[in-house]
Amino acid sequence: MNTKLMDIEQPCRLRKHLIVNSTVSNPGDGAPRNELDLQACAVVHFSSEHPDHPIDHLFDADAGPGASKWLSARRNTPETILLVFDEPMNISRCAFEAEDRDFERTQEVCAEYLAGDATSYRRAFIQEFNFSPSGAIYQNESIAMTLSDVRRFRLTIRPHKSGHGFATLTSLRLYR
Repeated sequence: MNTKLMDIEQPCRLRKHLIVNSTVSNPGDGAPRNELDLQACAVVHFSSEHPDHPIDHLFDADAGPGASKWLSARRNTPETILLVFDEPMNISRCAFEAEDRDFERTQEVCAEYLAGDATSYRRAFIQEFNFSPSGAIYQNESIAMTLSDVRRFRLTIRPHKSGHGFATLTSLRLYR
């Protein structure tokens, strides 16, 4: 298997595709040498992006509070980010972060994957972030997992499990 690792010297242009219908059919501090170069090894499908905060910001290596971010263009609407790999990948960790300074709410991130010859997605994890402009505005997660032969990796972001707002993520990294 020829897995492409991130090469910061030769950045690739993000290959992306807007999901016309939001229904899709069936960050952490780690060793950078294991980070997958998602721009080089996957096509990114997405259901929405704000013109000032495009999906490209998820993969621009900017991280932490105040970093660039992806933001949906639709308030209170679940959004989808789907990575379609050029070749099946083994994934050992998913790191991502989110920041919201404007709304008090609970955002849910659900990750699912399609591996091997499977025809239905399996859940990898569900993570909730609680935001409060007067308190918690930034959160990050690094979730260990053992996924083999992954062809598609899908995130569904529900921005309004409680409260209201826009789906948002500051960074997304996958490691082999």
